[in-house]
Amino acid sequence: MNEASKTNNRWKAIAIVATAVALIACGAAAYLLGRPPVKEIVKETVTVEVTPAPTAEPAPTPEPTAPLSLWTEGALAKDALTAYMDMITSQGVGYIPPEDRIAVFDLDGTLFCETDPVYFDYSLLLYRVTQDEDYRDKATDFERETAKKIQDMILTGKSASGLEVDHGRSVASAFAGMTVPEFEAYCKMFRDLPARGYEGMTIGEGFYRPMLQVVDYLIANDFKVYVVSGTDRLIVRGIVKDSLLPVPAEQIIGSDETLVARQQGEADGLDYVFTDGDDVVLGGES
Repeated sequence: MNEASKTNNRWKAIAIVATAVALIACGAAAYLLGRPPVKEIVKETVTVEVTPAPTAEPAPTPEPTAPLSLWTEGALAKDALTAYMDMITSQGVGYIPPEDRIAVFDLDGTLFCETDPVYFDYSLLLYRVTQDEDYRDKATDFERETAKKIQDMILTGKSASGLEVDHGRSVASAFAGMTVPEFEAYCKMFRDLPARGYEGMTIGEGFYRPMLQVVDYLIANDFKVYVVSGTDRLIVRGIVKDSLLPVPAEQIIGSDETLVARQQGEADGLDYVFTDGDDVVLGGES
């Protein structure tokens, strides 16, 4: 093929491509001209009406716990107590003026659990003699023997003859020399230890709640409530102080051990004159 023929073929190819491009362009133009016009997009502000939620009513104030709510409705004891209270607080036959309203309770087995596993004061001595790292090596043979009797009582459920007397003597000697506030603080410390066998409960929380309601009910009706117990009165005060039982120390009566002045020595209590700076301490005898 000569040079002139090659040139002609190139031009034919260019013409064909150009024609194809023109046809595509015309088709595209015809398509666009045949479509409906594109609508202009207009941004509109839409107002939405929101209905406010109704204002919540304030939660009702819970009513105070009804007196004796832990007692079964219709129980003879509950009905008898409320009937008695109605009688003695209403003017008429049976009325008792507030200043003469006195109620007396035992502690162990009445207000406070006595079998968990034994009396609080027995458990206190057992802790002092066998677990207190500051004292157990100083405990006397008699105190250890008494502690052993308490442990046997826990295991068998039977109390050794004369244990209550031995216990009183052992408490007096095991805490001899402590001031009254120190002894009460020790009782509170033991009271606040975890109760064995219970989840999230301390030893000192072993009050019977229905009985606490009785005490509250009496106090609300102007009764003066006393606790009278065979347990050492200082131990009972240690249990009750800042507890669930609202009875002040001066209204707690119990057994006692000797109290002496630290500087008294061998002097008789009737002859010794208490001096400034001296302390009253447990004398070591029941």
